[in-house]
Amino acid sequence: MNLHLKTIGASILGAIILFSQTVWEDSVVFVAEKEKNYIKQTNF
Repeated sequence: MNLHLKTIGASILGAIILFSQTVWEDSVVFVAEKEKNYIKQTNF
């Protein structure tokens, strides 16, 4: 029973870490795109 709970906990934790990494990368890419567009606007 205890081993089963640990397995569930580890898989949930892994899913949360994976999800937060994906969201973080998406937001970094989004901010980088906004920065690029802003730089383009200010240069011309």
